[in-house]
Amino acid sequence: MMHPILAVIAMLGSFAPPTAKESTTTQAATASGSVITATALPLPPDAGPQPTLVSVNAVACPASDWCAVVGLYNGPGTSVPPFVDRFAHGKWTPSRLPLPADASEALVRVNDLSCPAMGRCVVVGTYTDTGNDEVGFVDSLAKGQWASQEAPLPEDGASKPVVGNALASIDVVTCLAVSSCTAVGSYFDVAGQDRVVADVLSDGSWTPTEVPLPADAASAAGHPAEPSFSSVNCWRSGSCVAAGSYADNAGDELGLVETLSKGVWGGQEAPLPPDAATAPGSQTASFASLYCSTTGTCTAVGDYVTARDPTVAHAFIDVRTHHAWSSLAAPLASSDGGAGALLDGVTCSIHLCGAVGSVADRDGNGLLDMGASGVWTGRNSPVPPDTFFPFQGVVLTAVAASGGNVMEAVGSYNTDRHQSGALVDTLSGGTWSAVAGPLPADAAGGNVALGAAGSRGTAVVCEAGTCTAIGSYQNSAGMQGLVERWKP
Repeated sequence: MMHPILAVIAMLGSFAPPTAKESTTTQAATASGSVITATALPLPPDAGPQPTLVSVNAVACPASDWCAVVGLYNGPGTSVPPFVDRFAHGKWTPSRLPLPADASEALVRVNDLSCPAMGRCVVVGTYTDTGNDEVGFVDSLAKGQWASQEAPLPEDGASKPVVGNALASIDVVTCLAVSSCTAVGSYFDVAGQDRVVADVLSDGSWTPTEVPLPADAASAAGHPAEPSFSSVNCWRSGSCVAAGSYADNAGDELGLVETLSKGVWGGQEAPLPPDAATAPGSQTASFASLYCSTTGTCTAVGDYVTARDPTVAHAFIDVRTHHAWSSLAAPLASSDGGAGALLDGVTCSIHLCGAVGSVADRDGNGLLDMGASGVWTGRNSPVPPDTFFPFQGVVLTAVAASGGNVMEAVGSYNTDRHQSGALVDTLSGGTWSAVAGPLPADAAGGNVALGAAGSRGTAVVCEAGTCTAIGSYQNSAGMQGLVERWKP
């Protein structure tokens, strides 16, 4: 089954943004009267006069007036290098991200970004080296300069591929402070077995640790466990949770939770709702997003299949309290009972959690699930006045808390002009409202979406009273990178 945002990305293909000098900005008002500003993302100078953006993958804002956005663009020749746009003093400035010296740039993936302070960031991903091997990398920003290195692996890490050309991938990263970061991914050992690695930054250097998989993880030759991660959160040093998926010995994809407690990692299969498929060969489950509070209470969302209908994806919510996980099927609006659904993003304030996604019903509704005091309720998302009916085509991709019980969800919807539009849904005073996100002045209609390419990087963040969301839009030359900023 294809994730809705991946379907959008597949439909978009490669997209071409303007150069820095051509970047355009426009504004629109939200329902509360605040102003959303839309800006075209500039690209590095070597992108050429007709630059092409491949993807926008993550945004981080440690302060209201300082942000970073990372992605990929088509560089000179056939290269596809990573880039970063930094926002400071009211301006976006692009630069090319470095890669390790042995990078060929034939295949680069930018997976995640964390910025614990202004001018301090960590980017993780995968690159292809000159021997055509896929290797994990870590880029770090300090004192205005980026440095790149191959991600370190445990001692049993293979130096040459045993299966295919993959050696390692670093999927997700989070930083508690400029000197304390945790990155999680996977690697192959010398026997060709899939393993999980956690790279921890402390005192300026990265140290790798092998992280155990659940006991039923695939281990037979030719049947890899394929661990993959969508999120990692740490609430204090030595206490983290990473969420993703892995394959068991039956070849089923299962939800994966890796927990660091008192400095020791442990892996377990994620619990699922009671109606989940359990027969070997029929199970499918994975996490899309994770949020953990400073007390270690975590909420994770994803999709699974039921025993009744193993061909349709349904959304689920897992909650960690007092070191134990519980699971429930994501509630839907009463009119959507029984429909398939996906949840893509989750966040929590002090007393309220919100999860967002989409419903596979005949109306194409967006899904808003709210949880308080252990009780979750579901409703369809509101839409702007220019929404196309009967099929709204709403895909909510990410959500962020912006203080109190105010939340901001972003995504896309179908307009009555038979185009997709940028969507911002706001929860304030207990009520959700919707507004169409503005587009840069050179927008020509067509495909528009707020969301990060892939399933890892953050697509919207709210910090100190300002929210920033990333996505893409279309002008006469093709698809462009998009940043929208507003005060809730």
